[in-house]
Amino acid sequence: MRYTSYKGNAGIYPTPGRYDCPYFADSSCPFSQAQVQANGVFNYYSKTSISSITDGTSNTLLFGESAWGRLGAGRDSEQQEWQWWTSGNYGDSLFLSMFPSNPQKRVGDDGNIRGINTSIYVLATSSLHPGGCNFAMCDGSVRFIKDTISIAPFDPSTGIPLGLNFTNCAYTMTNQWGTYQQLSTRGGGEVVSSDSY
Repeated sequence: MRYTSYKGNAGIYPTPGRYDCPYFADSSCPFSQAQVQANGVFNYYSKTSISSITDGTSNTLLFGESAWGRLGAGRDSEQQEWQWWTSGNYGDSLFLSMFPSNPQKRVGDDGNIRGINTSIYVLATSSLHPGGCNFAMCDGSVRFIKDTISIAPFDPSTGIPLGLNFTNCAYTMTNQWGTYQQLSTRGGGEVVSSDSY
């Protein structure tokens, strides 16, 4: 098995999850409800077209760096079990923007995200560059986005955004998402100026 250094943008939320599937009668959440919350470009069963990227292709993330060597230092299971290039799982070849880039430098590690039993180090973007990560946008351009980009406030011990809730099979956020999260949504209706990143 080989590991990837890039991941597709799954948006903010890990939805639909592996078992939120139209083929499983015992799905923990209705598939249609989980699919509505999928706001990135890639997810399980995604069929994203250019026309569905209504926030603009130059303002929507497509891929981001994910440095396999930055997975939990001294935690061999993360380096062996995640970031497989053949897998479409969150954490393998898909990233979530609910967590800041390069969390290894900035926050603790919760290690228990709903429906994905792994750490935020695996689920976030990361790089070996000082101060940020490279991202491909949906228009084909590549941009270096600094770690200092505006993000939603989070618990520094876990990296979990403050105000994020999961109730009745739906995520809700009481705080405002930052520019980084807004760049990850394909149709959130946000106006993001290039000056903000």
